[in-house]
Amino acid sequence: MERPPLPSLRDFVGEQYAGRWREEARGDWAYVVFYRPFAAVLAWGLAHTSATPMAVTLAGGLSIPVMLALAFLLPGETAVPLIGLAGWVGGLLDCADGDLARLTGRTSWLGRYVDFQVDMVRWAVLFVAVGIAADRADAGGAWFAVAAVAAWTRLFARAARDYRFGTLGRDPKPSGPAGPVSAAKQAERFVTGLDGLLPIFLGLGWMAGLGGWVLMLPLGLGVLDAVATQIANLKRYARE
Repeated sequence: MERPPLPSLRDFVGEQYAGRWREEARGDWAYVVFYRPFAAVLAWGLAHTSATPMAVTLAGGLSIPVMLALAFLLPGETAVPLIGLAGWVGGLLDCADGDLARLTGRTSWLGRYVDFQVDMVRWAVLFVAVGIAADRADAGGAWFAVAAVAAWTRLFARAARDYRFGTLGRDPKPSGPAGPVSAAKQAERFVTGLDGLLPIFLGLGWMAGLGGWVLMLPLGLGVLDAVATQIANLKRYARE
């Protein structure tokens, strides 16, 4: 298959900003701020090479064993900031693979599926690795258990959300034009949009002296996301 002509970096970033980034910023603003611009530049550079989107996805997946190795092999005080950095790099590559696929016309269902699986495992391992390192730094702590619950609530919320929007369940009914967004909904979007900040927060929060308490933010966001998604699903299907 012949590759589509590559746009200039300026045109590509401008197109992304006017379209996908503005839409994504409504619910995932931290990704747009801390990942998307860097991922776009990286993807545009890789588009001039023989790199494939699948290779970028798998490279991002390497962050998974790296985070576990850091948790087990380094002192907890040193490990957590590096785990956060590895998690951020994994997220960056997770954004770059999709951009590269669109730039080069190499989108595929297999690529999307592998990307989804790597993304889910990477997030769960990020929390668990921090929990392991926190327990090693604080003998007798229970941070691994907190991390495990945070990972589970995230996966639960994602599965419920995918069912709601037709990925796993029925295709959603057309919703029509979007109406005005309430202040409560805007506040919810802001809080859930913090999600992309978690690798950065975990590392910097640990360096600031919060210790294992840094895991309370992903735990809280995971519980909030799971409860809000579950309520929305139950309300929707109760009307049908």
